[in-house]
Amino acid sequence: MTDMEKDRIIIKTGAVVDPAAKITATADFPAVIGEYTIVEAGAEIKGASIGAYATVKSGASVGEGVYVGDFAVLNENTRLPDGAKVPSRAVAEGDPFSIVRGLTKEELDAAKARASEGL
Repeated sequence: MTDMEKDRIIIKTGAVVDPAAKITATADFPAVIGEYTIVEAGAEIKGASIGAYATVKSGASVGEGVYVGDFAVLNENTRLPDGAKVPSRAVAEGDPFSIVRGLTKEELDAAKARASEGL
């Protein structure tokens, strides 16, 4: 990773990124991981913006220029192509991806608890 690329990868307070995840910036887009977001092993994020309290599960692939909203969940092996959008509090899955449902109250509460639990 070059020094320029390091400056374009922003991991905000409380985010947990597994060392086996791959996060890269592109020439056109930085990679931004929001506060208290979890990025699991095997996830790949390329020049995308991931909101606060989101979860990117193992094997998920996030393309360039993608926006994932706050509290959103990308299930295992979900593929978001370049420019895709996932709204806040939505659960996405599949290849090609689709929004399968909104977050449950329990999932939302668990995500909000990350800040107080120190995750």
